[in-house]
Amino acid sequence: MTLRVQDNGRGITEAEIANPESLGLLGMKERTALLGGEIVFHRDPGGGTIVTVRIPQGGTLVHAKGPA
Repeated sequence: MTLRVQDNGRGITEAEIANPESLGLLGMKERTALLGGEIVFHRDPGGGTIVTVRIPQGGTLVHAKGPA
C-alpha cells in the first residue's frame, strides 16, 4: 500500500528532516518501520512537502525489543 500526502506550504528542509528533535517525524518513521515499511519526506521544488509511506501488502507488525 502506498500513501502520498502533499501540502502547498513552504516545504520541509533537509535540516528539519534530519533533526533528531523532530518528534513528529521520528514518530512517523518508527510507526512505519514497525509495519515493515518505508517513509520518505521530500520538499517539492514548486513549494510544499510530500510524504510518501509504503507498507508491504500483508505487512506484519515488527515488535521492537525493549530493555531486558
